[in-house]
Amino acid sequence: MAERGVLTAPAEVWDAAVRQAEVIGPLAEKGRVGLANADEVAAMLGITRRQVYVPLGRWCAGEGVVSDLLPGRSSGGRGARRKQQGSSLGEIAAKNGIPKTSLQRYLIGWDAAYEPAGVR
Repeated sequence: MAERGVLTAPAEVWDAAVRQAEVIGPLAEKGRVGLANADEVAAMLGITRRQVYVPLGRWCAGEGVVSDLLPGRSSGGRGARRKQQGSSLGEIAAKNGIPKTSLQRYLIGWDAAYEPAGVR
């Protein structure tokens, strides 16, 4: 059975996660991580001491497998959710057979209503 994430990750991303797992796994088993240990792991991975705690936290919060260290999808950032595919006004109109020309007047009104204050 293939490990979770194996089929969807590009080879170079998977290889980087495997390299991290070889170092992060044993570090996670120690329980407490001292500065000396974090510095050693940071040097091995070519990252800063502060960055060591990100994969370490993901490893401990996950199942302790390589795919826990694969980069995840962004949630969209500061309070915003990622836009769903096919959710723009134009895509919805196309899906429902509404000609783009009939949307123009609505789109212009929509843009004007949501301009930041003082832009006009």
